[in-house]
Amino acid sequence: MSLPRLLLIEDDASIRRFVTLALEDQALDLVEAPTLAAAMHALRGAAFDVVLCDLMLPDGSGLDLLRELATPGAPSAGAWRVAFSAGVSASVRQQLQQIGVHQVLGKPVSLADLSACVAAALARAAQSPSTTAPDRPTDSAPTDSTAPEHTPDTRQHAIAEFFGGDAGLYAAFSAQCAQQFAH
Repeated sequence: MSLPRLLLIEDDASIRRFVTLALEDQALDLVEAPTLAAAMHALRGAAFDVVLCDLMLPDGSGLDLLRELATPGAPSAGAWRVAFSAGVSASVRQQLQQIGVHQVLGKPVSLADLSACVAAALARAAQSPSTTAPDRPTDSAPTDSTAPEHTPDTRQHAIAEFFGGDAGLYAAFSAQCAQQFAH
């Protein structure tokens, strides 16, 4: 069985190093790309389960790449897509939500938030192949016809009351629970 693949698209070498060190104990194949061109080359060469993408890169916009990955038939179209940027405006957040980006990690990111995000992504990757398109962003809990409805208000309440306000931890926990229900 092959390891889940994570593509880290980040131009800052120190941040790439931080992410690499933070995730070294995770069972995954991490591929680094410092530019959009390098990311496109990697995406043409292999399928990825997770794409962690900076929005401001020296050769273009990570938002454009994430938008392209949302297109059916695009390389790694089913990957768990994470925007990784400092100071994301409300309008950019809305664009990211509209294209189905699963999560936004702010810079600087805490080790706990990064780990929770990747854990949730890996749990999702274990549930479905990377060729399956994502069905919802991380703030939406997995549902089925027998589960109670999870509205944004109930999720926010649960995150605040039971997860100390940590949406990433909630997403990771939710993904793990959904994975266990299948067993």
